[in-house]
Amino acid sequence: MELQQGIFAVKLCELEKEYGLLQSTIGACQGQDPQKVRRMLHQVQEAFQTQNRLLALSARSCSLPCVSALAASQADSWKQAEELFYTRFSQDMGDPFEASALYAEYAIDSATQAMRYALICALSAMDLQNQTTLKEESHK
Repeated sequence: MELQQGIFAVKLCELEKEYGLLQSTIGACQGQDPQKVRRMLHQVQEAFQTQNRLLALSARSCSLPCVSALAASQADSWKQAEELFYTRFSQDMGDPFEASALYAEYAIDSATQAMRYALICALSAMDLQNQTTLKEESHK
């Protein structure tokens, strides 16, 4: 399979769109009517669950076991995070707002780390492509 350097362009556009949505939604909801915030929360939760189902379906149909294993690991991680947020969250905190804000900050930090990991994976793929190209050229 030949990997082109621009193969990640579509995924980068998706990532940029999601970042824009994150940023604009948080900005638009700060200081707004509580009902508007709650409606937005439900919309985002629904989109999150839909995307989880699509990722699970994609992983099941993938022919590479390592991709399926990565998807399963991420699904387990999301389940654990949701359990912590929706069950233990209310048990562990004094001030629920402060606790939820700290939890959200960590989730953003985790997303940033996931982007770094994605960069490592993309650069590794590019490096492997370059190594393969060099080997093929040296055998000519």
